[in-house]
Amino acid sequence: DGAGPEEAGIHMAGAAAGGNREQGGAAIGDGPLAVGRIVQAQVLRLNRKKSLLLLEKDARVEGAASALKAGRIALQLDAEFVHAAWSLATGKARFRSQRAAADGRPQDIEIAANRILLKHEEQGRLRVIEVRGAANLSVRSPQGTSRIRSDAVDLELDPPTQTLREARMLARGTLTRKGREGLRVESSSMKARYDAAGELAAVEAKGQCEFASADFKGSSSRLDYDAVAGTIAIAGKEAVIDRGGNRFASSQFQLQPGRKTFSSEQGVKATLVPKAKSVLLGARPAFVTAASLSASAAGGVSRFQGDVRLFQDDLELHAGELTFQEGGGFSCRGGARLALVHDGQPLALSGQAIDLASGRGRVVIEGEARLEQGGQALAARRIELVFAADDKLRDVFASGAASFRKESLEGRCQSLHWKYSRQEVWFRDEAELTRAGAGTTRGQELVLALAGDRITVDGRDDRSRTTLGGGTP
Repeated sequence: DGAGPEEAGIHMAGAAAGGNREQGGAAIGDGPLAVGRIVQAQVLRLNRKKSLLLLEKDARVEGAASALKAGRIALQLDAEFVHAAWSLATGKARFRSQRAAADGRPQDIEIAANRILLKHEEQGRLRVIEVRGAANLSVRSPQGTSRIRSDAVDLELDPPTQTLREARMLARGTLTRKGREGLRVESSSMKARYDAAGELAAVEAKGQCEFASADFKGSSSRLDYDAVAGTIAIAGKEAVIDRGGNRFASSQFQLQPGRKTFSSEQGVKATLVPKAKSVLLGARPAFVTAASLSASAAGGVSRFQGDVRLFQDDLELHAGELTFQEGGGFSCRGGARLALVHDGQPLALSGQAIDLASGRGRVVIEGEARLEQGGQALAARRIELVFAADDKLRDVFASGAASFRKESLEGRCQSLHWKYSRQEVWFRDEAELTRAGAGTTRGQELVLALAGDRITVDGRDDRSRTTLGGGTP
């Protein structure tokens, strides 16, 4: 483990207890043998010609800050028996190292595998560890613990501090990080880098990557984790993120697990499942495409931007921006258009903004708001649709330069109430109704019965007048 000459003593407790010592211990002890303070096994064999020491049955080599245990350990020593070139442990091999990084922070490494090969530099300091067969590694530091599992892992250590600097996974496996940010990554190949303080700094994974954090999970062909910045970048032909039953796909995503957010600027497809039904939208999958996405698990909000399209059954929505809340609410901005079938007839809504609120039974359209259904059209600065408990449209309210048109009839006012279930339209405040070729009716309040196109005039305290055919009666 890099011990100095002062650690030259050899303890052979296993052999002394009745093991078969085929080569004399005194011959081993003639040199300092700086591979460890304790060398122990039931059977020790020394090949002086090859400078090879074999430990068999409960083999153990321990230094001041590390220990290697296995059913069999082979030590390749230099000619003076001062340093080891390599140490090979096979059969339920275990390795433990407790070191301090450059700034004094501790880093503990534990390895279990079928085979562990330690490679040393000329001065005996450990440089590379090759782990093969059911490898299970644990790296503990003040900021958390990272665990690696794979059939083949190579570790590179920093010679001065003997702390881990890089772990390369050569076969499919997993890396799990516990601590400040929980993360699990599985891939065909992976590289984990540790900084000078012994903390996990970055992870690069390639080939059928899968990952999971406290709030997200997903898959991609490439994953890059920056532990310092707390960000994950995934990319591939179709990188996927799953959150709360909703699925997002793009060629690239940026995630910040600590902030519970993710985003994409590369075109997005999503399958959204509202947890509760909202007006016009049921609690079943809705499909969305957009140019970009920013989302947060906090509050379950996803914001789509750029040529947004949403589809669910016979409903189709187009907008510049769409905000989805997992509770069931949708709102959209930037020239929104919504088309669906209601009461057996096509219903079209449009405006600068449309809000489909969850649990309130209302749809609000603002900014150049417009509603069209069955040859009837309503326009205003603001339109609000109110639905009954059975999802049937009950009332429509319009305000701000409202206009209503049906075939040859056109009405205008400042405040309009369309009693949809009664098929009546009430015009209030500067109200007027014009029938093409017949005349104009004005009043403080006008009522249009859609069934027979009958107009009722209620002038209340003001003077109402009706103009027919251009004349004034």
